[in-house]
Amino acid sequence: MIARARRKAAKAGLDVAFAQGVVQQLPYEDGQFDAVLSTLMLHHLPVPAREQCVREIRRVLRPGGRVLAVEPAAVAVDFGSPANGRRGVLGHLHGHGGVEVREIRELLGGAGFQIVESGPVGFKAMNFVLGLA
Repeated sequence: MIARARRKAAKAGLDVAFAQGVVQQLPYEDGQFDAVLSTLMLHHLPVPAREQCVREIRRVLRPGGRVLAVEPAAVAVDFGSPANGRRGVLGHLHGHGGVEVREIRELLGGAGFQIVESGPVGFKAMNFVLGLA
């Protein structure tokens, strides 16, 4: 994904630095960013890692910085849900669903963010939460 992002940035003539790291220990100094965007990622983490991730996001944001988290609702399943509510083989192997907007609000609030706005994105069962550091 980073290689693809580098190609897209170069094509657009943008000078952008990309780095790879672990979300529980971001490779950045405190207060280095004005904004953090987290899309379709938190639901892949176990709860303790989610909590550490949002603490790290808070750490790297400047005072007044913003975080936008976008996640599928827990009723959404990455591989689709049949009408009878039973998951198929891929759904069982995949082992996770989504995160309810309430959970994202609690995660961000617990890390010291003021929740500015939250709700449905308007696409499938996607939700967002906007927080202020």
